[in-house]
Amino acid sequence: MLVPIPLALLITFLFKVFGASEVIASLGMRTSLITGYLFYFVGNIYVFRTSKYNQFIHDKITGISIIDDSIEDEDF
Repeated sequence: MLVPIPLALLITFLFKVFGASEVIASLGMRTSLITGYLFYFVGNIYVFRTSKYNQFIHDKITGISIIDDSIEDEDF
């Protein structure tokens, strides 16, 4: 979830290295932050909708499940 922040800082640094103005550098930083978090949000929704136990990205990595595996399907 913190990946867009270093990406935004890298883009800002590249804009400054290549001589862009402060306004263009800040616009690039904001755009990359918004785009990064938008991709994270859409990816999270996609993983939640397509996973077996309705898990988010963090839940899949850590193994957290909303539905208890010990309960049979017939119990619902």
